[in-house]
Amino acid sequence: MHRVLFAIVAAIVGVMIANSAVGQVGQFRTVALSDTPAPGIASGVDYDSFSPSLFKLSVNDAGEVAYVGALSGIGVDATNDQALFSEGGGSGAVPLARRGEQTAGLPTGLVFGDQISEPTGTVEVLLNNAGQTAGRLDIEGGAATINRAVFSDAAGGGLFKLARSRGTIDGSETIPSSDLPRYVDIGRLQFNDAGRTAFWASINGTGINGSNNQIIQSESGGSGLEPVVQSGVPAPGAPDAHFAGFGSVISLNNVGDLAFLANLTGSGVTPSTDWAIYSASGPDLSLIARAGDQAADLPTGVVYGRATPSLISIHLNDSNQLSFSSRLEGTGVLPANDEAIFRATGGAIELIVRERSEVGGLLSGVFYDSLGIVQMNHSGDVAFNTFLRGMNVNADNHQAIFRTASGGPPMVVARTGDQAPGLADGIVYSQFTGGHHINDAGQVAFPAVLTNGSALFNGLFVTDPQGELRLLTAVGELFDVSDNPLLPDLRIVSALNAFDLSNGHVAFWAHFTDGSSGVFVTVVPEPGSGVLLLLGGSLASSVRRPRYYW
Repeated sequence: MHRVLFAIVAAIVGVMIANSAVGQVGQFRTVALSDTPAPGIASGVDYDSFSPSLFKLSVNDAGEVAYVGALSGIGVDATNDQALFSEGGGSGAVPLARRGEQTAGLPTGLVFGDQISEPTGTVEVLLNNAGQTAGRLDIEGGAATINRAVFSDAAGGGLFKLARSRGTIDGSETIPSSDLPRYVDIGRLQFNDAGRTAFWASINGTGINGSNNQIIQSESGGSGLEPVVQSGVPAPGAPDAHFAGFGSVISLNNVGDLAFLANLTGSGVTPSTDWAIYSASGPDLSLIARAGDQAADLPTGVVYGRATPSLISIHLNDSNQLSFSSRLEGTGVLPANDEAIFRATGGAIELIVRERSEVGGLLSGVFYDSLGIVQMNHSGDVAFNTFLRGMNVNADNHQAIFRTASGGPPMVVARTGDQAPGLADGIVYSQFTGGHHINDAGQVAFPAVLTNGSALFNGLFVTDPQGELRLLTAVGELFDVSDNPLLPDLRIVSALNAFDLSNGHVAFWAHFTDGSSGVFVTVVPEPGSGVLLLLGGSLASSVRRPRYYW
C-alpha cells in the first residue's frame, strides 16, 4: 500500500511542506515485521527478527518475497524458532519450512535446521517468477559436520528434498551407500522461472576418487536429478584435457541452459591453460573460452590468464549471452592492466572493459583499476564496480559503479565522493561493497557506505527507468513501517543489509533503533512522482528528513 501522509498526520508529527521529487523511493509495503503474528504458525507465535544475511531474501517480478524469519512466543524454543516464508502462492506469506519439522524426502530424524546463524552464502532462498520457491538449507539430526540440502516446491505439494549431504546422488534415500556415490557438500544453487534447479556438489563412495569427485546436476519440477557433467571425463574442445573440478561458479538461464567454470587437467595442461568456461544445452557441452587463448579484442599475444583469481563471476542470460571477467597474461600485460570483462554472444566474444583503459564520461586521464563484481541482465547490459586511478583521483572518489546499455560503452551509475540523492547536502558515497544488481530494464540497485564527513553509515539506492539515482532508505532515516496511511508508525533505521532486485521491485531487510526489524518491498520508482516532505519538529533536527511519495 502506498505510504501517504494526510493532514491529520501532520498535526501529530509536524508540518507538511510540498516539495519536488528529490530522489527517494516511496510506496513501501511491509512484508513482515518483528513482534507481529507470524502467518500460518500457531496462535501466539510472532516474528522475532529476520536474517540480515545476503542470499536469504528473494523478490520476484510480481513483488512477492521469500525470506527467513526468527520466531518467538508460545511454545517456541531453540528447536523450532525459525521458519522459511514465501509469498509465492499469491495469497500472502505462508511458512514453507520450520526448524525442527520433518519434510518430504528427508529420512526420519533429519529436520530443518538453523538457517539464520549459518555463515553467509551457505543458506540460500530463491523465488522465481512462477511463484515457486527453492532453497539450499541447513538440516539437523545427522552425524555429518556438513548437513545441507536442496529443496524446491516446483513440483507442487510443498517443499521437497532434491539432494542432501550424505544422500545418494540420484536423490533417493533407499539405496545402500555401497551402490551409489553420495554427496559430501552442495554448492551455490541456481533456480529458473521454469522451476529447474542446478548446483555443484562434491561426492564420495565406491568408485569415487580425487579425479572424479565433483559433479554438476540439474532437476526440473520433480523430474529427477540429471547429471550435467562430472569431473574425470574428457573436456570437449580441449583434446589434451579432462575436467578436474568445477566449484560453485555456474549460471542457469530460463531456457534451461547452463554455463560453468571448469578446472582442467591432463598431459598438455599447464598452470596457464588449466581453466575454461563451458555452456551446456541439454547433453551438449560447448567450450566458450579457455586460459591461454587469445583474449578477444586485445592485441595479439594477450591471452586469458591463470585461474586464481581469474574468474570473479559468470552470468548466462536468456539470449545465451555470457559475461565473465578474467585475468590477462602475455605481451605487454602488467599487474596494472591484467584484468578485463568480456561478453560472449554465440561464438563471438567481445571486450567490455579492461583495467587501465580510460573511463568514458569522466575527465580525461581517469582509468579503470581493479575491476570488481560483474552482473548481467537478459538484455546483455552489464553492471560492475571498480576502483579508479588517474588525474584528480584520490581516496575520496576512487570507486565507482558502471553499467552498459544497448551495446554502448560503460556509463557511470555512482561514484564515491558524489552527493547521495535524497539525503542532506554533504552526505556522499564513501564506499561500494560490490553487492549491486541489474534488472532487465537496466536499473541498478546497490548498497553503499555513506559519510557526512564525520561518521560512516549505510544506504540503499536504485536507478529509475531513466537512470536517475533514487534513495531507498539509509541509516538514520525515518521509515514508516505501517501499511495504514492514516496510522503511520515511524521508526529510525539503524542497520540495512540483505536486499534483492527484480524487474520492478526491490526487497530489503531493515533494523530500527527500537530493536525491531522487518522485511520490506517497494516498486522501483517511475520519475516525476510527487513527494511530501515531513518536518518532525525536534525529531527532524536529529535525523534526516523522511520523504513520502503519493
